[in-house]
Amino acid sequence: MRHVWLWVPVMVAALTGGCDRLFGVDVVSLEKDAPLPLDAPPGLPKFLRADHINPGGGARSVIASISAVEVNDLIVVAVCSSTTQDLITLTDSSNNIYTSSSKTTGTMRQADIYYAIAKATVSDFYVRVDFTVMVTAPDIRIAEYQNIRLANSLDQARGDSAADQAGIGSGSRTTTTGPLAVTNAPALLVFTDCTQTYTIDPLDPNYTIRVRTSPDGNELTDRVVSEAGTYDATVVTYGDTGGLVTNLAAFVGIAAP
Repeated sequence: MRHVWLWVPVMVAALTGGCDRLFGVDVVSLEKDAPLPLDAPPGLPKFLRADHINPGGGARSVIASISAVEVNDLIVVAVCSSTTQDLITLTDSSNNIYTSSSKTTGTMRQADIYYAIAKATVSDFYVRVDFTVMVTAPDIRIAEYQNIRLANSLDQARGDSAADQAGIGSGSRTTTTGPLAVTNAPALLVFTDCTQTYTIDPLDPNYTIRVRTSPDGNELTDRVVSEAGTYDATVVTYGDTGGLVTNLAAFVGIAAP
């Protein structure tokens, strides 16, 4: 049988979910799978599914869920919140252990990409994010990938922040991350952005959008690179205030030497 690999950008839309009570705190959860997995050549990192939760207002605990996670897959959790909290705790339905890649604090927001390797295959998978204090407008995005090295999964990561955009009115500003030196390839690059009061649009055609929140337009995007080298990502922001935080992380594919 002859296989033909077709690369097609997929945009995951948010669905409205329900609201529960967890330890006396309102917790909103969403569940969404990509309609079709994005196939990749054998051995290259492969996107499976993604979702997000953006409950609005304030919260101390937030849950994001996807329908399933497969053993040995990479779980990526992008956390965006106000800068009033000092500690974040991540737990999930499989007792996986999460590692921070690039915690960064900006003018009004703080963001990070956390990651873990799934210990088991489970259905109805969820991640719970707990903050030490009530935070404003938390934003949690979750994604699952295959074909990532199990040990020493993270190659490189960085976080960047841009100053408050006060005074530009309805104008826009283009922001590019600092360079990320990828040393192991093939690699999966995951790029996330975080803001509070203005809209973000993608500006880098090399990245595929997996999640885009509303109303701020915070994203989780990715790309696969086949060669070691220096990479970055670019976004354009619109509006008056809020500050911008970006995170860029490179994960090593199993086909890397």
